[in-house]
Amino acid sequence: MMAALTHDKYFEEISGTWEGEKVGMGELLLERIEQRGKQKNLISLICKKIVKGKTPEVIADELEEDEAVIREIYDIALAFAPDYDCNAIYEAWKAKEE
Repeated sequence: MMAALTHDKYFEEISGTWEGEKVGMGELLLERIEQRGKQKNLISLICKKIVKGKTPEVIADELEEDEAVIREIYDIALAFAPDYDCNAIYEAWKAKEE
């Protein structure tokens, strides 16, 4: 898409791999956006369960997710109580990973 808009072949040459498959820049961008959406949705679900008083172990079991990931997000989310701003929690989680 960028190549068509800018008439620049550079964007056609940019590529990478996603899950072992060679993909173009547009596909990589879409995959990252989709991944971010899934992560923010997970954070939202975790926050709803925190409000209901559920533990990380119960949340992990109910969501069928890795308990270590749930616990990591859970611990970060507690600092954002009682509002649980999912975008702020996401940013804090990503900052911790870096």
